[in-house]
Amino acid sequence: MPHWMGGEPAGVPPRRGTPEYDAWMAARAQEAARPKTDQPKTDQPKANRPKADQSKADRPGKADQSQ
Repeated sequence: MPHWMGGEPAGVPPRRGTPEYDAWMAARAQEAARPKTDQPKTDQPKANRPKADQSKADRPGKADQSQ
């Protein structure tokens, strides 16, 4: 039944207690046990941060002048 008629949307896991659920849980457990070290890093080094990300304390300015 399509979602617009009241059916479940695509990607919904199977219901508990069914053979499809057991197979789905086994696949999830296998994916969770897989080592994730071969994935590329998405974190950028701190040196490449844009200036907007730096805090005000890191930048010299009028706050540093105490006269």
